[in-house]
Amino acid sequence: MEKIAILHINDLHSHFEMIPNLMNKLFERKTDLEKQGYEVITVDIGDNCDRCHPLTEATLGNYNVNLMNDLNIEYFTIGNNEGLGFNQNELLHLYDNVKGKCIIGNLRKDGKIPQFASEYEIYETLNGKKIAFLGLTAEYPMSYEPLGWEILDPIASLKETYQKIKNKADQFILLSHLGYEMDKEIANQNEWLNLIIGGHTHHLLKNGEIHNKTLVTAAFKYGKYLGEIKLNEKEAKVYELKEDSVFNQKLIDEGNKLLAKKVYGILKSDISATDFTFEIMKQLKDKYKTDLAILNDGLCIKNIEKGEITKSTLHTLFPHPMHLLIVKLKGKELKRLLFEIRKNQGFLRKYPLTGYGFRGKVFGNILIASDINLDKLIDDKIYSILTVDHYEFIPFFPTIAYAGDNQIFMNSFLREQIASILKKVPQVI
Repeated sequence: MEKIAILHINDLHSHFEMIPNLMNKLFERKTDLEKQGYEVITVDIGDNCDRCHPLTEATLGNYNVNLMNDLNIEYFTIGNNEGLGFNQNELLHLYDNVKGKCIIGNLRKDGKIPQFASEYEIYETLNGKKIAFLGLTAEYPMSYEPLGWEILDPIASLKETYQKIKNKADQFILLSHLGYEMDKEIANQNEWLNLIIGGHTHHLLKNGEIHNKTLVTAAFKYGKYLGEIKLNEKEAKVYELKEDSVFNQKLIDEGNKLLAKKVYGILKSDISATDFTFEIMKQLKDKYKTDLAILNDGLCIKNIEKGEITKSTLHTLFPHPMHLLIVKLKGKELKRLLFEIRKNQGFLRKYPLTGYGFRGKVFGNILIASDINLDKLIDDKIYSILTVDHYEFIPFFPTIAYAGDNQIFMNSFLREQIASILKKVPQVI
């Protein structure tokens, strides 16, 4: 029996405080395994990049790619933070200097696998056995398509790829940025898979799980664990790691220094997060000529002191990977949305929302700026509402997803939209 070991990370999300100990543990385990006679392969399962970190933002992910090279990542797939956190041109060139091989079977540009990736890769062992690596990422058509991508059904894509390579390899490994439930479903439908290494839903499988003879593994999130798999023994384990906040602070400072070079204006006096959110909301509503705008003040994560407003300032205030969303609703549906807002406001005011792209502390107060009388809505009239795409995904306002005619502006983040109108905000000169 050949001795093949795989070391893996997933969902790092630019948590660079884990890097020193992650790197030390990875090379320690690689050295030890090789002494035991194992061939060692290192992989990443996506969402390595997260533009909430100022150095990822300032370098558009280049720091993360250099880090992957330092970790000797040989195979990787992308997560939604790469696929949706960069515009198409940025993603096409994100991996220009990467040493490893990107594998993504369900993403297309003009009907073809994008230039930075391949549909699969074949690894040949020292003894001549062939291992096929496949990669899939989560399917978000409403978000990928505005960026010019075609995102395919992952299960159908997997089956199609398998038909191409079933006679080319002895073993098959899936790098899956699809989530735990999807990984189990795929394992139960595809007994030819030897191993699924998963991510996306930030689950931890300390010793893996066997589903239909397939070993399914995952290593939580943020680089808090290094995963280790002995392929032919079907054994999995993880190593818990400690953070190095001093190291990360240096990177935060470096990123903010780069971002601070871009100055947007000067704030005349201190302003609260709530007042600033309301002002920029009004200006964005006017820019896009909508009837009203709805935002929560928890999006702006702290009050703002007078002085220069730079790219670093806006990144600090609005670290979320969110985009503007314009919703068109009939008056009767808008009434229901306003009911949902009133019903949930008390709960959401101090609710510590996690996930859905939110990088703040609490959801906060829901603010509404309107040019119309919300007490006299006409049931069959169409009204336009400016908000953020986040609202379409969270469970509190189902009317938006259920009844809305929705347009997401995917080519720029909320903070970039704010930068475009900042000079029109009264407090900024």
